[in-house]
Amino acid sequence: MWYILERNRNVQVYIPPHSDDKFKKKIKSYGVAIAETAGITEIKERVFISDELKGLSKGETVYEHGLVLKSDKGLVFITGCAHPGLINIVRDVKKKFNENIYFLMGGFHLKDKENSEILGIIEELKNLGVKHVAPLHCTGRDAIGIIKKYFGNDYISLGKYIPYEIDV
Repeated sequence: MWYILERNRNVQVYIPPHSDDKFKKKIKSYGVAIAETAGITEIKERVFISDELKGLSKGETVYEHGLVLKSDKGLVFITGCAHPGLINIVRDVKKKFNENIYFLMGGFHLKDKENSEILGIIEELKNLGVKHVAPLHCTGRDAIGIIKKYFGNDYISLGKYIPYEIDV
């Protein structure tokens, strides 16, 4: 986000209302408009901000939401860092929109998870109807490798990571 704000200040940044003041102050320092949204908010036709959910980061409470786009094939859901738990936020979006997530991308926050837990999360994502995935940043290199293996052709590489094969 900081990279984008340095290059384009003609944007509106949507944040959860419970975001900490330090985060809000940093965004405001770029001179951009801020909108605080707690519930599902349509910001443009077929483009929504998801519910605010609570999670933990480094022992501190953080609030997050994501971006949801309605496509003809299903929902496209872009996560931030998934501190509230990837499965929790996927379930919430699926329930609130009453649709499957066709394409899930963003930070999955699996970097510190054991392989067995990652495999359980992958299984649950598939059970929830997630079709394609593009894990980024805080997902973690090992987790991205496992996701690539189990999602196969439904894994899409978008980030700087070039996942390696991992045996699980």
